[in-house]
Amino acid sequence: MILDAYAAFLTALSVPFFTTNGFAVEIGKVMIDVIVTRSGIITLSAYIGLTTDLRSADQLCSALTSAWSEYRIWPERYSGYYEIEIEQWFPYSTIEVLHEHVTAMADVVEAGYTMGKPTISDFCR
Repeated sequence: MILDAYAAFLTALSVPFFTTNGFAVEIGKVMIDVIVTRSGIITLSAYIGLTTDLRSADQLCSALTSAWSEYRIWPERYSGYYEIEIEQWFPYSTIEVLHEHVTAMADVVEAGYTMGKPTISDFCR
């Protein structure tokens, strides 16, 4: 029901969202996955970028975590690449607050990509 209400909210704002493999919201160039548990806990997740350089990925994650402590940010290994993951969870209150969290996470993802691109030679989306 929460995701149905959020879909109606996004439609009214003309914000793209997808329900093919779960529920994802597109803010700019960023896709944010939205999961709702039965108890009403919202989990948001996305990735910032990919690299083969674990040391640089760890440094970027540390810098991002220092700047945005309300998010869990870590490098996840996928077949030779490290994907910088970002996640946040919080209890549901209103659709408007949910959307504020989604747009804030999109801003953090963009900031992380902007920080990583000039410092990590093979950093990409």
